Order: sequence, then C-alpha cells, then structure tokens
Amino acid sequence: MRKEDYDRLAATYSGSDPDANEAEYLKALGSWSPSWRALFGAVFADLDPTRLGVGWWEHHLDTPRRILISDQLVVCLQSVAHNMNEARLHALELHAASDTATALASKRFRGGPRKPLPPATAPLEIAELEVGVHLGGFLRAVGSVLDCLAAVIIGVAAIPKPIFRADFKVLTEKYFSKVPTRLPSGTRTLHLELGSDLQARIAAVGPKNWLTWALEFRNMLVHRGRHITRKYVQANESPIVTSTGEATFTAKVIHLLPIDPGRAEVEVFRDAPHHALMLTEDAATTVEGISASTLALLEGTCRRLLEIWLARRSTPDLHPQPMQQWPDVNPSPMANFGGYAPESVPVKFQQIHTGGIVMRRLQSAAVLDAERHHWDSAAKEQ
Repeated sequence: MRKEDYDRLAATYSGSDPDANEAEYLKALGSWSPSWRALFGAVFADLDPTRLGVGWWEHHLDTPRRILISDQLVVCLQSVAHNMNEARLHALELHAASDTATALASKRFRGGPRKPLPPATAPLEIAELEVGVHLGGFLRAVGSVLDCLAAVIIGVAAIPKPIFRADFKVLTEKYFSKVPTRLPSGTRTLHLELGSDLQARIAAVGPKNWLTWALEFRNMLVHRGRHITRKYVQANESPIVTSTGEATFTAKVIHLLPIDPGRAEVEVFRDAPHHALMLTEDAATTVEGISASTLALLEGTCRRLLEIWLARRSTPDLHPQPMQQWPDVNPSPMANFGGYAPESVPVKFQQIHTGGIVMRRLQSAAVLDAERHHWDSAAKEQ
C-alpha cells in the first residue's frame, strides 16, 4: 500500500470512541455506508434468543426455517460490508502495485522510444502479477458484495427465492423482470417497485452498463480464459540530460482493461474495425469508478430496505416470510474433510469463548448446549 494511503487510514483511530473510530476508518477506506449500518442494527436487534431467529417471524415459518433464514440474513448483511472493505483494500493495493509496475516498466524505455527494449526483469514480472492479483481481487469482492446484497434483499423483502445461494444477476434480471402473479397483491406490488427502484439506482450511480462490465470481467477471471490487459506507453520524444551528461528518456506506462470481457477475445478482435479493443482510461480510473458506483448502489438499496424492514416489523403479517427461502431443512451433506495433517495441532473444541454478535447469533439459533433441544422438538414440526 502507498504510504500516504496507509498513513491516512492509520490516522482515523485516534479518538476514544470505538464506533466513531471505525466510522472514520471506513470513510477513509472508502466503504462507509450509514444506511447499511442502520439496516444491520435493525435486523440484528430482532434476533430473539427466546423465540429463536427473527422473533416476529414466529407465525410465518417453522422453527428450523426461521433460524436458518434469519441467521443467513444476518451473516449476509455482515458479508456485504466485509466484501466492500476487501474491495477497497484491493483498490488501494492495486494503486501501489500499478505505481511500482509503471516505474519499473518505464526504465525499459530510457534508451529512447525507438530503441530495442531490454528483457523484462523478475521485479517487473512480480509487479505486473500483483496488478493482476489485486484487480482480480477487487472485482471478485465487488461480485461478492452484490451476491450477498441479493440475499439481504430476499430476506428483508420476503422474496420467495432461496436465500442461501442468492445471485444478484439472477434476482435482478429474472425475478424482478417477471414477479409472479400468484403473490398477494401487496407483496407483488412491493417487489415490482423494489425491482424498478433497483434498476433505476443501478443506472443512476454509474455510466451505462458499468455493472454488466464489472460482473462479466469478474466471471472472465474466475471461469474463462483471460483477455489481454494492454499497456499504453506515453514516451517523451526528447531526451533528458542527467547530471553526468547522459541522455535518457522518460516514459509513463498505463494499464488498459479490455472493453468487452463477456465475449470471447477472438470475437472482439474480429469486430475490431467497428468495436474498440480496450477502455481508453487508466485501469485505476475504472476501478475507482466501479468502487464508487458499488458503494452508492449499496447505500441507496440499504436505505430502501430499512424502510421495508421497519414497515414489516410494525405489521408482521403485512408480507409473511416465505418458506421457499429455505426449501429443504434437512441437514445438508457434511464436507468430511479433516485437513492434510489431522491432529497436528493439539486442540480440543470443548468450549467456545465468544460474545457480542456471534453470541447473539448462537443463542438465537439454538445451537448452544442448553438450547439444542429446540432442534429436536422442531424436527417434529416437519
């Protein structure tokens, strides 16, 4: 990370109020969303260790579903913020890696813009690899912000879709584009309005197709062969004479991202006369733009979801929580993975010492020893 970024972040933890320190830190990091914080506080406050899960869902769902859906909603709300923080950290690290790669690459052009280039060095190769690592990490984190946000939307707005494997693209492009007519009229109206609001917000917080490009780039990195990331060299045609009388040239190397990562690269090359090959802006500019758009989308969506949550809490039967959010409450298959060196660490999990958010989750999920009997009785409800 660049020193100026690290110092700016470190300076935020200077007060005596931990909550205020954290807010200032997140503002400096670029991931602060007050509406997310308010929504998390409202949902978390409704976890009920006595009634289990979200207490006011008591008459909507059987106990296992209430626990599973409630806890998934809480952890996805937490994960939205964690992934936004990771995206910002990758963005800052990308700037530092790009600065290093640019400085090292520019040395190859000091003989002049038309001289043969010397071979790349290991430090340059490593720096370029770090650029790719943090670019990929940034876009992976953005995709995770959105998929976790999809789960939050499903849970808060009582959408009859599975919450555990929520997918933002599926939710926005399939469910909201064709909200089922079988839903109660009030709930269907809510979902139609929410889908319309979401599409309008996506369009308002960034240039056309910013979200499609970001998700396609992330899918390319994860699932498909990568497109070429090109470099644009701004070379000074006039040499600079050093103090020793040596003539040298300067150059700035800029990373340019592919313009159409959702297509096969050979298709893009084929259509090159009519379709540009790359974005005509520094990769760092693209990353900061997507970061700002994602945060604005998160903030606006959480503000609307908070309104929905509070309205539902005040009138619990307004939009009953659908059981389709967790279709099968039977235990899912265990991984049965013991590691590569089992028992090489002499630890026995007999007690867990925790508190705060984790303790409230465990209590509300009836997984502590004193409450586990609720799961046995809940099984009889099925």
